[in-house]
Amino acid sequence: MLDYPKAGDQVMTDRLIQRKEQAGLSHRSEITTFIDFIDADEGRI
Repeated sequence: MLDYPKAGDQVMTDRLIQRKEQAGLSHRSEITTFIDFIDADEGRI
């Protein structure tokens, strides 16, 4: 669960990219999972 989306899951990878763009985090290449995204959105990384 912590590494979601799984490698090869293009639908969820696209969704993560969309969420990053909406949050203004599209420049953060180290955000590769939804857990990373939540941490970045809440200022932990």
